[in-house]
Amino acid sequence: MQARLSATTDPKLRDTVGADNADLVLIGRWGSLTAPTSRPDGVRWGSRSPLVIDGQAGTLTVQLAYPDEDTATEAQFGQRFLALWRTP
Repeated sequence: MQARLSATTDPKLRDTVGADNADLVLIGRWGSLTAPTSRPDGVRWGSRSPLVIDGQAGTLTVQLAYPDEDTATEAQFGQRFLALWRTP
């Protein structure tokens, strides 16, 4: 499945997902820019997957939905979520 991810240092979002100093908090959107989607059926909150960032292996944990205020934005860009990335 595809998702687009970007890092955030927002302290409120870090607290929301229970991040510690070693965790990278990511805001994601499901799908690609040309085919945005809602959360895939097989993905549950708390699901984990290996993910390599800048050559470093880690584990991505999908934490929770982070909905846009405007549902049209989600339809246009894909449903938004928060995730944690940790290295072993």
